[in-house]
Amino acid sequence: MKNIGQFGTPFMDKRPFSSSNKIRVSKKYKKGDYVSEDDLDKALKLPNSKGKTGVSGQDFSTVKYDTRGPYVIRINDKLER
Repeated sequence: MKNIGQFGTPFMDKRPFSSSNKIRVSKKYKKGDYVSEDDLDKALKLPNSKGKTGVSGQDFSTVKYDTRGPYVIRINDKLER
């Protein structure tokens, strides 16, 4: 059972997100940019077999960089501050 906080919502998991949650995006993006939904579809290899993506740009962080280049993560994968 999940811990329920003072406001009736489960506590966020304090473990850091893993690198497997990183979605690599085009190098045309700079740190802090938002990725277009078309580019997210390409990065996630969408659309699915029914032609639907179900991806919203609002569900992803701004572009971040590491040694391998630019990436985004799903916002619900970590606590955004």
